[in-house]
Amino acid sequence: MRKTLLLLLSACLLLTGCGIIDLSPVSSAQPESASPSQEDVSQEPSGTLIERNFTLCLESGDSLNPYRCSTRTNLELSGLLYRSLVRLSPSLEPQKELAQEITLDGLACTVTLKEGQVFSDGSPVTAADVVYSYNLAKGSAAYQARFAGVKSAAAAGNSVVFTLAAPNRNFANLLDFPILKNGTGEEGAVPVGGGLYVYQAAQSQLTANPQLSGDEYPNIEPIYLTNVPDSDTLIHALDMGMVSMLVMEPSQAAGQRVSSVSEKYLTTNLVFAGINLKSANMRDVNIRKAVNAAVGREELAKKAFLGFAEPAVTPFYPAWQALDGLTLPSASADLTGALSYLSAAGYQRAQGATEGLVLKNRRTLPMKVLVNSDNEARVSLGKDLVSQLQKAGIDASLTELPFEEYSAAIQKGNYDLYIGEIRLTADMNLEKVLPAGEAANAYSQYQKGEMDLQAFLTAFSQEQPMVPLCYRQGAVAFTRDLKGTIAPAFSDPYRGAKDWTFGG
Repeated sequence: MRKTLLLLLSACLLLTGCGIIDLSPVSSAQPESASPSQEDVSQEPSGTLIERNFTLCLESGDSLNPYRCSTRTNLELSGLLYRSLVRLSPSLEPQKELAQEITLDGLACTVTLKEGQVFSDGSPVTAADVVYSYNLAKGSAAYQARFAGVKSAAAAGNSVVFTLAAPNRNFANLLDFPILKNGTGEEGAVPVGGGLYVYQAAQSQLTANPQLSGDEYPNIEPIYLTNVPDSDTLIHALDMGMVSMLVMEPSQAAGQRVSSVSEKYLTTNLVFAGINLKSANMRDVNIRKAVNAAVGREELAKKAFLGFAEPAVTPFYPAWQALDGLTLPSASADLTGALSYLSAAGYQRAQGATEGLVLKNRRTLPMKVLVNSDNEARVSLGKDLVSQLQKAGIDASLTELPFEEYSAAIQKGNYDLYIGEIRLTADMNLEKVLPAGEAANAYSQYQKGEMDLQAFLTAFSQEQPMVPLCYRQGAVAFTRDLKGTIAPAFSDPYRGAKDWTFGG
């Protein structure tokens, strides 16, 4: 019955030609989903829809080796099958898992392993396994970006020493890569991990790791796996109870409505307004500060991304625990402040006027905002941004171009502002975001430990080399039969799965 329903549903969705629009060409350390399969080849659990089993999605034609898989669905299952040196909390706090101690000294990061840790086959986890996994990770599509600043990793007794190419005070945030048993990550091999579950290919199930005992043992066992051909079918399968939980990326989450319960999670996708520092107008720091002050980030996040975004008043992840206790600017527009900065640049409204464009020598302040026309969410954001700039008296206009022309215009400097998006690594490395200048120099000092985070943010605001707008959110949707604390992190969507219960 279940399989018949799924096949009928798949055929229906394929006939409609529906699809999820990727809202962003972004710089990504994660692989995108592969082309949808038109055949359901999974082994369905016995029973009917009334007999509810906890079921997750699996791309049956893809590997569950995190360093060889090509789909996001399978990569997301890694957190259930493998352990890492650390796990990241939703606030980007590195919580030790296999690591006992992490010491950062200049360009050397030494990670000492906990004693007595074993893989699912009972063999001990060693430093050689960590080095092996690192070498796989740095050559994989999903993990290579995070290790671009690492020169080497070497075992030293029960420790691993990572040698960095440049100082990185948040390097520990990058250590949440899956640890595989040495030699089991090669093509054609069966990867051996040490997570909560072990994959049983013949049954298409995840069963509890046999090495776990007592409080370590998960409440839900087994987890059934099913192949669902495409993103639209996933939503319907969840609503029908054929899938128990679904992880949705920002582009999916903002464009879907599900009848199930959902929890948002913050991604590291930063949406920002890039500034042409060579533009005649934008060379004046007061104008750049005026733009920043005129932006109402809460409104932009709510409208452009349908609420699936968090305002960003700094270039950093808004929930980052390192920002706790710091003095941060408001996410609301400050028109009085914007007009003050414009006045400092020589622009003012007509005497007594409270609306209208500002003038300097009887000329307005033109500002060309560039956006990729292929991206509906960013076009919407660009229109709202232009409206906010106009309220501050800036003669802003939006230019919408196809992606190739948009990219070419940025390369040629044919813009004042452009709407961009980039997926940052979890160490909040801004090297690809900051242009050369005072803020970039301050960031280098911060990385070396010569400047604290508050001082860097002050230096950033004094130069205002770009305008952070928001960070996008995804969502984990699940049926009401799933109980427990559902608190996903972008790098660990099934976080806390050990304590979940299902049914009843």
